Amino acid sequence: MNSLKSDTTAFLDPFEIEDDWFGLEWVGFEVVLRKKLRRPRLTHAQHTLKSLNQRACCQLRKEYAQSYESREITLNYLERHSPFVARELRRQHRLHPQDI
Repeated sequence: MNSLKSDTTAFLDPFEIEDDWFGLEWVGFEVVLRKKLRRPRLTHAQHTLKSLNQRACCQLRKEYAQSYESREITLNYLERHSPFVARELRRQHRLHPQDI
């Protein structure tokens, strides 16, 4: 993500983002806004989403999710390498029964 944003300050600070602000949709693996935000945070969130939803980023999230679903990787591995996907699997009740 950091390599995509360049020098702009129009993005949200990752340390200010709360867990319920973003979600993951499972068709195109795009990150979506789950919470209503006020300006200027909304504007920053929209810029952040634009970068997060570039094709390469969506493809990587898809690969992580599919690798977990097919049991090629464990939840522990996913939590270390793609914590957002792991959190969304948990939030959306998509974990394997042994990982609940």
